[in-house]
Amino acid sequence: MTEVDPFAGWEMRSVGCYWTRPIGDGRTATLSTWSRGGESGYALTVDRVETQFPGLDEALAAYDELAAAAAAR
Repeated sequence: MTEVDPFAGWEMRSVGCYWTRPIGDGRTATLSTWSRGGESGYALTVDRVETQFPGLDEALAAYDELAAAAAAR
């Protein structure tokens, strides 16, 4: 079984801290890790608006929605 790299297409900007990827409409999304107390997850930031997600899958799905909307324009 072949493992899929969840960060394929993302450019690492700092060791294990954050990654960037163009959305397709001229904007860039930033994916980063966050932690607060006993909670942690990933955050997706676009146009200085950060949305936090409990896991990587949810953050990547949000990016996919943004990219699909940009491609549909």
